Amino acid sequence: MCSYPKADIPVVQISLHSSLNPALHAALGRALQPLRSRNVFILCSGQTTHPMATRSGGLKAAQFEDWLETVLYEGPADNRVDRALAGFADANVLPLIRFAHNPRTEHFTPLIVALAASGGSRARELFGHSRKNGTNWNVLGGAFSLASFIFDQ
Repeated sequence: MCSYPKADIPVVQISLHSSLNPALHAALGRALQPLRSRNVFILCSGQTTHPMATRSGGLKAAQFEDWLETVLYEGPADNRVDRALAGFADANVLPLIRFAHNPRTEHFTPLIVALAASGGSRARELFGHSRKNGTNWNVLGGAFSLASFIFDQ
């Protein structure tokens, strides 16, 4: 691993539940959250957009990214998880989530875990994401987001 070439840190892999239930994964993140105070590095991998069935994104993927930025950067940080979960029940947002992750949300679900594990820490982009803030929106094929985030300690 490039970050730790000596491989001197323990690693435990946790898989997503096959249901991809966002509330279940938020609970997983909340259960992991206390580990942050013990200097445990929590890494969640996926993609913010991953529309394999359509392999295109255009406006719907951009609308999803705008919603995601609102969840990550606007309003109180302590209810980010609730705002993300509310998107799965919102008639305007759910179609964007489904389109941006067609056919399933396994590439987005790790972000739900990370949000919950962050315990309300401030989100920052590591790699081009923010369309609203003028950062280059790095995507492959117009729909596959390369966004990366870190949550402050």
